[in-house]
Amino acid sequence: MSKHLFFIAIAILLAGCLELEQKIVLSSDGSAVFTFIYDIPNENLPAVEGFFAAQTPPDGGFLSESAVKKFYNRPQDGIELRGYRRITKDNHTIVQVIVLARNIDKAMKTDCFPSVEYTKKTKETPGRLELKLPKFPENASEADLKQVADFCKGLKLTCEFQTPANIEKISKFGHQSSSRRAVWHFSADTAAAPIYKPLPPAYVEW
Repeated sequence: MSKHLFFIAIAILLAGCLELEQKIVLSSDGSAVFTFIYDIPNENLPAVEGFFAAQTPPDGGFLSESAVKKFYNRPQDGIELRGYRRITKDNHTIVQVIVLARNIDKAMKTDCFPSVEYTKKTKETPGRLELKLPKFPENASEADLKQVADFCKGLKLTCEFQTPANIEKISKFGHQSSSRRAVWHFSADTAAAPIYKPLPPAYVEW
């Protein structure tokens, strides 16, 4: 699995609608638990599987438990796959991946979580978690944007952060549901925050 699951999911948008949830729980001891949930209509599975089969070398991606284990089980970096579940429900395939990083500072130096940035809290700077969203090229024409918008119909992304201390600052589109929990909802069908257009990063500071 050459890239983080989040980027892989974005890369297969053209295969049809996809719902992705990403949750990061950061503890005061410096460990973190990452949870990814993918929801794919079964009618789109052949296209998704074809995307992974076309990789060099062929890769099962998040649809394959063995591929996920191979990517995330890194004892030398304190990273461990703690759960993998794949079920079929209401003609959808739902995959849940749970990953433990025993030391987030060390984990950030690997290629496991390239879409996440973490800044440790010090006396001079706040702690910060940030999810950077892939962006469609800024010089894209209106015709290109319309085509991507048509392809992305039904796409939804949810991002949730839980912090080790009370949140002091939250970025645009975020909703603080408790003192230490913030959630973002992005959708290709929401005019205020369409996922296929440049968006500000999702972040919290504490």
